[in-house]
Amino acid sequence: MSTNLERRLAKEYKELEDGADYKVRLRTPGDPSNLEAALQLPSGMPYSGGAYTIDVQIPSSYPFERPVMKFNSKIWHPNIHLETGEVGTDALGPWDPTHTIKSELESLVDLLKQPNLQYPHNQEALKMFNEDSAGFKCKAQEWAVRFAGAPAADGQSSIVTDTIDPRYEGYHRDMVQRFVDLGFTTEAVVEAFKYVGIDRNNGQDYVIEEAYQGDIAARLYHA
Repeated sequence: MSTNLERRLAKEYKELEDGADYKVRLRTPGDPSNLEAALQLPSGMPYSGGAYTIDVQIPSSYPFERPVMKFNSKIWHPNIHLETGEVGTDALGPWDPTHTIKSELESLVDLLKQPNLQYPHNQEALKMFNEDSAGFKCKAQEWAVRFAGAPAADGQSSIVTDTIDPRYEGYHRDMVQRFVDLGFTTEAVVEAFKYVGIDRNNGQDYVIEEAYQGDIAARLYHA
């Protein structure tokens, strides 16, 4: 790392550390190129109240190349990768060398308020956001409660309970519901999952591979 870059990062880290907007720490002592930042989210968002931390990786070409940011907990958002938590950088807008780590974190908070639909990183969340905004908000809040420790809103407890309904036998409700929406019963879908050998993934939602989706459909249609 060049001396100029070290000086710039040290200055930016100090400003973040002294400010009230973000709580930051070095992931590796003495190395300001790898930070962890805790977001302070405003009220009125599906994610409000969640304890979200972000890994911020600074490339050696910084500030001519933007930082890479990744959520450490699962979050339901069109611009954030479902499995890795990585933020789609295109969705944050153009990068400029005058930008800073703080300005990038500010852009991320803005992105949580209003997704950038031109650069999706989670196609399923994008589809839900476009076609079922109430369902999207409900799921985003549910994940904030389950994975980021957000307080449950009024009526939220019943939503979370639904995801662990014994009929699902350990599978996440939304995984089962995708096939129920095609006209099959919950019991039939769960039986097909078990027959095909679908991983329960500790009760967490995920996108089933297309090949397995075909096997599930075949089982359902020929059961």
